[in-house]
Amino acid sequence: MFFFIFSLILAGSLAFSAGEQLTDNEIRLVLISAGWASEGPEVLEEAFRVSLCESSHIWDAVGEAGELGLFQLSWYRSDTWHGFKFSAPRYLYYKDVRQPVANAMAALYVYRLSNSWEAWTCQP
Repeated sequence: MFFFIFSLILAGSLAFSAGEQLTDNEIRLVLISAGWASEGPEVLEEAFRVSLCESSHIWDAVGEAGELGLFQLSWYRSDTWHGFKFSAPRYLYYKDVRQPVANAMAALYVYRLSNSWEAWTCQP
């Protein structure tokens, strides 16, 4: 529990420049802070690979159709973040999903709804 709280504090204090590609360690810290470690080491590694494929770990990446962030959350597809945002828990609903930890939290929420990577173009 201490590590999780420490990770949240540390991740919240990280500052990134626009267009910056995050290091492997920064990505792992973001994923752990967002809760991905609770899914187990295999899924945590899958999240690392999917986010790398989706955004090249550029934290503020914007896709051709407006997809946002590390996990390229979509605002137009009903099976991704847009479709689930309004059923999301209140703590997540008000997050700015352009920010790395919030983006990873929203991606985890979408992943848990189907327990799969079906909402993403990139697969682990």
